[in-house]
Amino acid sequence: MVEGKRPPGERVVVYDCDGYFMGASLAELLALEGYRVTLATPYEQVAPLCSETLEAYGLRRRLHEIGVSMATGTTVTALEPGRTLGQDMFEDPVTFETNAVALVTQRVSDDTLYAELATEPAQSLRMAGIEGVYRIGDCLSLRLLGDVIFDGHRLAREIDSPDPSVPLPYLRERPLVTAAAASLAPWRAPTAAELLLARHPSTCAAARFGLGDRLAAEDLQTRATSYASRAAVSATSRSISTPAAASPSSTAASAVVMSSMSNQPMWPIRKTLPFHSPWPPIS
Repeated sequence: MVEGKRPPGERVVVYDCDGYFMGASLAELLALEGYRVTLATPYEQVAPLCSETLEAYGLRRRLHEIGVSMATGTTVTALEPGRTLGQDMFEDPVTFETNAVALVTQRVSDDTLYAELATEPAQSLRMAGIEGVYRIGDCLSLRLLGDVIFDGHRLAREIDSPDPSVPLPYLRERPLVTAAAASLAPWRAPTAAELLLARHPSTCAAARFGLGDRLAAEDLQTRATSYASRAAVSATSRSISTPAAASPSSTAASAVVMSSMSNQPMWPIRKTLPFHSPWPPIS
């Protein structure tokens, strides 16, 4: 299809296992050229991934308007002269009278340009102003369009790294509540982060602006845990990580319990008063 080839006859089945825009696009192209097209897919809907990009309704309506028949939940099992055999989602047999089948299934990466540049001598590349050759997107492995865009954006941001072909780890930051933000809400009790900021402003400033090293950050977290266990607040800020040693027996009004498999705090466990029934016990 990309090379301009067209199927013989007038009845075509487009078998779409991709679930994105490619199968529907080929069905539209063939229908506009005069073919009688049936779009068959094993998914429950035509192009289900287009629902995530808000294109699904317009795409399916367009196919309906140009006369494309849509068979969802259908798996092709055999190809025979003049017909295509398959089964529906209930494993009942399905037969399509057709002259050709366009398969939107497995695809192969085209890395011809990369292979040609990779075999060039390094001196020739430097003379042409090329300092490095890297593969991204479909040249590396076939993927969705959104992943291709992210791949190119990631390489552009990290082009000055030691090895741009290897993605850098994600930078995860946990900002602390500043004294200026706390002054905007004077009616509430101070959080553990605000108490820590008042006692150690220099350490907090270093951690907040990324000036402290890992040891300083760990010391900051240890101090925050200590103050959180003594603070009379209604909830611990989610930006402060409390170790797994925190328990409901803490003197704080609430505690954040850390999962042993993650560094993200779970929902606060709040202390509750014991229940006393207003009625006398039944003897």
